[in-house]
Amino acid sequence: MQCWLPWSFTEIKHGASVNAGIPFSRTCQSAVLFYLAGLIYILAATSGLSAQAAGGTITFTVNHPMKTVNGTVRNFSWPVPEIKNDDCPILAAPLQFTIPATSLFTDNRNRDSHLLEVLKYPIHKLILVKLTASTCSAQSKTSAQAEIQGSVQIAGITRSFRSAAVLQRQTVDQPWKAAGQLNLSLQAFDLKAPELLFMPIEDAVHINWQLPLDQ
Repeated sequence: MQCWLPWSFTEIKHGASVNAGIPFSRTCQSAVLFYLAGLIYILAATSGLSAQAAGGTITFTVNHPMKTVNGTVRNFSWPVPEIKNDDCPILAAPLQFTIPATSLFTDNRNRDSHLLEVLKYPIHKLILVKLTASTCSAQSKTSAQAEIQGSVQIAGITRSFRSAAVLQRQTVDQPWKAAGQLNLSLQAFDLKAPELLFMPIEDAVHINWQLPLDQ
């Protein structure tokens, strides 16, 4: 008895599609389970932020002379930060969170696969972000300006950064949310810029982030 599936898991993973079915020598039950496992893998990879990062978003943009590529981080762990001075919150202790390299998506599987190569995956599987200090200048009871200091480790290389941030909350009884922008240089992390039609993307990666200060 043969079971026919519309495509193989390998082809799904690499974004290919074929119309003809592929026979499996296993029983129908084993084939269907294998097929469902592939679907679960894809759905898990594209299902959005994890529960640990509820309410937080990280997106990134890279520019090429012929195209602008937008991406998003769909899975990262964001622990509840320890803050002080609720009227104008600042970090009370360093905070570290991780971003799996496989959680960066640009809605193009071939491009995402190349992105992993650029990040030197699987040798380096995680991007490590550490927030070490912050300053805060209150504008009102529900808004403030801040600067966050920290470091980013990509492909085993660590670089420090400063990021201006806007802190906002709907009312004084609601938790704060922080949002800001950060530009990172590929060369600073010894990463080779991808090329399209023999032209590399620009060296800067533009990052927009929004993270809750209470969960």
